[in-house]
Amino acid sequence: MSFIVIRYEYSANFFYRLYKRIRKYNGFVTGLTQNVEELLKSDTARLMLANSEFLILLNQASTDREELATLLNISENQLSYITNVSVGSGLIRCSGISYHLRIHSQRIQTFIN
Repeated sequence: MSFIVIRYEYSANFFYRLYKRIRKYNGFVTGLTQNVEELLKSDTARLMLANSEFLILLNQASTDREELATLLNISENQLSYITNVSVGSGLIRCSGISYHLRIHSQRIQTFIN
């Protein structure tokens, strides 16, 4: 979901209703963003994040980390997984349980090149 989608109340509400309907029928909704700050400004997007069954969080800016910690009930220890970490490190959150994520990016970069 991009900033443009949540920028306007009409489109944000449309995607929120769609999100709820898909989840009601045990479907999976996928959204990607490089700037979680924009999502955190929207009450609708915050509801969607807070009610997500699966999240992958990578390195986050300090202000975003604080907001995410409050919204998602992330502990200080778990915040360390998204604070000044190397590429491929982060936090996976699935059904309210958090796991440390570490992807060895050298293989991926070698494959891409």
